[in-house]
Amino acid sequence: RLASEGVKLTQHIAAAPLCSPSRAAFMTGRYAIRSGMVSTGRVQVLLFLGGSGGLPPSETTFAKRLQQQGYTTGLIGKWHLGLNCEHRGDHCHHPNQHGFSYFYGLPFTLFNDCVPGESSGVLENLQHSLYNLTLLLGLGLFTMVCVRVLGLYQVSLWLLVLFSLLSV
Repeated sequence: RLASEGVKLTQHIAAAPLCSPSRAAFMTGRYAIRSGMVSTGRVQVLLFLGGSGGLPPSETTFAKRLQQQGYTTGLIGKWHLGLNCEHRGDHCHHPNQHGFSYFYGLPFTLFNDCVPGESSGVLENLQHSLYNLTLLLGLGLFTMVCVRVLGLYQVSLWLLVLFSLLSV
């Protein structure tokens, strides 16, 4: 039904004023405190690549549910729900462990790059890369639809792509 009718979210409420808790609530449909993804201060829950912690593997995300229904899922943008558990590089909290077949983006924030009043090349480079990627994905999807409509090739369009932008 989702593939045939489509879904467009136009009005929804953020479950928390900070990034990680809000993303956790959106992904799971549960309050962030239930999965341990809350902030106890003015600094966000997850900031640095070497840090541990994140969305517990036991949490069911909407991406996991869609994968179980045969969808191919992808996340483009900022994950910000953890990366490592025991040691750097184990990737137990990576989006691929939470139901996303593909991930192209940032596991954490660009917090260290944010200096008020100063421009940074990192953000401009990221915007350029994401623009090009979005353009290529759009062109590919348009081509698949045209090929399918013309009956030249049977293409399965069971696909979910989540664009997760840098700000909540």
